Amino acid sequence: IALTEDGGIIYHSHVSAMSAAVAFEAFSLLKPEDRMVVARPYSSWEGLIGLLGRLQAGAAAALPRSTAVDDVAEAVSRTRPTILWIDQRAALGLLEGGRDLTEAIRAHCEAMYVSIQRPFPKRIRRQLRRLLRIPVLTVYGYPAVGAIAASHPSWYLDDAVGIPMVGVDLLPVEPETRRPVEIPWEALSYAGICASGRSLAVDIIGGAAPAGLIDGLYCTGDVGSVDPNGMLYLLTG
Repeated sequence: IALTEDGGIIYHSHVSAMSAAVAFEAFSLLKPEDRMVVARPYSSWEGLIGLLGRLQAGAAAALPRSTAVDDVAEAVSRTRPTILWIDQRAALGLLEGGRDLTEAIRAHCEAMYVSIQRPFPKRIRRQLRRLLRIPVLTVYGYPAVGAIAASHPSWYLDDAVGIPMVGVDLLPVEPETRRPVEIPWEALSYAGICASGRSLAVDIIGGAAPAGLIDGLYCTGDVGSVDPNGMLYLLTG
């Protein structure tokens, strides 16, 4: 399966795609009768693992006709999902309008996932939570590896990205050289973030940096820290 990102092509195998999907499905703790709307194209990593994860669990997922606000609102009203999954730009757009979508989310959703690749300010998360009256949970990930870490309705820290996915190893590296650091995360004030695991893409061709796999690792180009409880915090973006 080939996904496009920043002008490059990211190739996944059935193993890497299903590993990402199964890990996220297990993390979400959705029941088979629960539904999810992924307001992202099926050619995106969110659309891919969101649909695969729900389908392999024998459950239902839906994609709207487009990511336009009206189409997402219609999909939420029609399918009544437990979870809506949108990206950061769409989430911020809810604070600027989109009354129909806001009302549909309030009426039908129990939580909302927001894809991020940079820090998501806790004041924004709190504003959205007050507006929507449901938990607003972050999913930190990239097309090359799927979800790296996510937050969950069962606990809450406004400034943490979340905890790493099962089957995904987060390795600290020197931000400038991307060489592994032989020191535990808990002893570092910050480090570059690299990910490895069965969900890692088999190949990446072209695109913006980081544009490849380095010794079986995907270097995100982000800087973060991990606290003693295993919570991941993004520090740049």
